[in-house]
Amino acid sequence: MKISSNIILNFYLIILFLFFSSCNTEIVQGSNIIGNWENSISKTMGGYEISSNFFLSIRKTNDGQFNYTYEVYVSDQMYGTINKLMDKGSGKLRDEVSEKKWMFETGILSNKKSYILVPEDNWKDYQPSTIKIGHGFQRGSDQVFKKNNL
Repeated sequence: MKISSNIILNFYLIILFLFFSSCNTEIVQGSNIIGNWENSISKTMGGYEISSNFFLSIRKTNDGQFNYTYEVYVSDQMYGTINKLMDKGSGKLRDEVSEKKWMFETGILSNKKSYILVPEDNWKDYQPSTIKIGHGFQRGSDQVFKKNNL
């Protein structure tokens, strides 16, 4: 009786293993978003225009790690500021995507709990013209970055 109970137990363990290992088999084609991305916002406050330009560059290293650099430039008519570098940083993205969010693991965007929103099709077989960056609770509004084809 002991042999048959071990066989049944092993059978159930194999079924559980197969079930849980098949739950997360989607492959996100992150290589399709490698490149340079831009986002700009502009507002008028007190009759003066204030604009911010955000630049995001995503690269893949030889060992498969995705890295990024991020820069923010601000122009403010009231103070005569033109394209002043206000923020700059770099870091890496996590190795895995969870709940369609590809989290920034280190660096300035990690501090904001930022992530790249992965579409349902996982960028399969195409390079998108835009990507959406979300931020953690009360860490800023979502941003749509456009591909910079320069």
